[in-house]
Amino acid sequence: MRNILIISFLLLLSFHLSAQENYTAFGVKVSFGFSKFSGMDLYEEACIIPGSSFTTISPYTSGVFPAWDIGVVVQHMRDRLMIQGDFTVSYLNTKLNRAYVDKVEEMKRIRIFYNNMSVNLGTKIPVNENFRFVMGGGSYIGFDMSTWFSSRSNFYGVDNYSHTLPDDGVLDAEEADYKVFDFGASVLAGVEYRNIQISLNYQHGLVNVVKDEYPLYNRSCKLNFTYFF
Repeated sequence: MRNILIISFLLLLSFHLSAQENYTAFGVKVSFGFSKFSGMDLYEEACIIPGSSFTTISPYTSGVFPAWDIGVVVQHMRDRLMIQGDFTVSYLNTKLNRAYVDKVEEMKRIRIFYNNMSVNLGTKIPVNENFRFVMGGGSYIGFDMSTWFSSRSNFYGVDNYSHTLPDDGVLDAEEADYKVFDFGASVLAGVEYRNIQISLNYQHGLVNVVKDEYPLYNRSCKLNFTYFF
């Protein structure tokens, strides 16, 4: 009788834990991190600001610059499989160092905007009732949806030969020869405590995002803070 009670209890516990693994949750998130273009070295050596008519008086360098996202998240669990998707407003930046167009004026960074949608497939590893490790991988798509409502201006484009630098030395992609579409791979890893997820998300662009001689690819790594309702 005792063994039957123990087995029954274990079966009920197993069923209860399994049921907990099947759910859908919605949340909001903010992300902060760094981004840059991969492939800048050829432009740096050629003294060219990519996607624009600007040239520098000498070679320059580039590097990472702060980037951020804000958006909504949906997470679906089916047994041990986690499907997590998000839709965000995303700003990416590439820092320019000593990119002097003349002896005084300097280009300081390139900024690019997307409405980003990503889907990661993965799993959760529970430590206790409230704490879990999260990991997954997938892909993302970026698109500038503002083009649906207004046209982009390539005022600083390669063929326009503008002699006026952008405000504060910041070149916005929507005012130069950059594409509105991006696509790449995504890797997610982090922890969950109750209904809060803190995760690190690396995105590796696979599509050339500039209309210029040499290809550029987005790279970003951000720390996500997600609250599930």
